[in-house]
Amino acid sequence: MLKQGMVTPLTKYENCWLARTDPADVARVESLTFMSTPNKTDTVPTPREGVKGTLGNWLSPQDMKAALDERFPGCMKGRTMYVIPFSMGPIGSPLSKIGIQLTDSPYVVACMRIMTRMGSTVLKVLGKDEFVKCLHSVGQPLPTKSKFIWC
Repeated sequence: MLKQGMVTPLTKYENCWLARTDPADVARVESLTFMSTPNKTDTVPTPREGVKGTLGNWLSPQDMKAALDERFPGCMKGRTMYVIPFSMGPIGSPLSKIGIQLTDSPYVVACMRIMTRMGSTVLKVLGKDEFVKCLHSVGQPLPTKSKFIWC
């Protein structure tokens, strides 16, 4: 990321970096982040009557497939793809969730490294239980005319 100009080292701190992300990146906008399960109540709690829920957006698997089919064809063309096995929480804990994320953003890989446990240890427990399937894309095939280098 340094060679590509995506991050800048902070000189006052060792191993600290500045990344300027695109303000339109949906990772910053909860209203554009969705979960998809057969049953909405599996992922998004039902609020009391008259209360607007704020803990996530849900789509049925059929609606999610249609949305992805509409938005994703060719959106990662020319980009390096990353497959991230991860655990949200300690590996082996009954409260942890195992997942696989596919992304075309090295910045997302770095963020996942900070936020989760990832790597070959996760692969050893993958398949024993259900796992979360995640997809992230900057949404613009290469070459792009955007001023943001990773968009």
